[in-house]
Amino acid sequence: MPTITQERIASRLKDLGLSAGQASLDAGLSRSLLGKFVRGEVERMRDDNLRAVAATLKCSLAWLMGETDVMEEPPSRTGAAPSASAPAPVMTLVADGPDRARIHVEGTVTFEAALAIMDLFRKGQAG
Repeated sequence: MPTITQERIASRLKDLGLSAGQASLDAGLSRSLLGKFVRGEVERMRDDNLRAVAATLKCSLAWLMGETDVMEEPPSRTGAAPSASAPAPVMTLVADGPDRARIHVEGTVTFEAALAIMDLFRKGQAG
């Protein structure tokens, strides 16, 4: 019997007209992982992978996991919108070598935003 997460992933794939393989690649995962998860061939996915899938499927992680029935889009991959009183955060990726980098942050950013910039760096290194 599929889990609520598997059902919701399958539903979002259909709604968005995406194949499991394409959504997997868009989320930075192996082409087959999402399809195997939806079919029950893979029992669990890591939290960071589920966050990437939620972003790709334009829904919140809480909705995807069945923690809420309200399907919201996640905050932008660059972090939450700044409040009127706070300056927008600035994140800079500084390469320290061919396979090392550090993130310099001015202001406050979400953990997801920090992960997103690291993902972009890794994808740039792989491409």
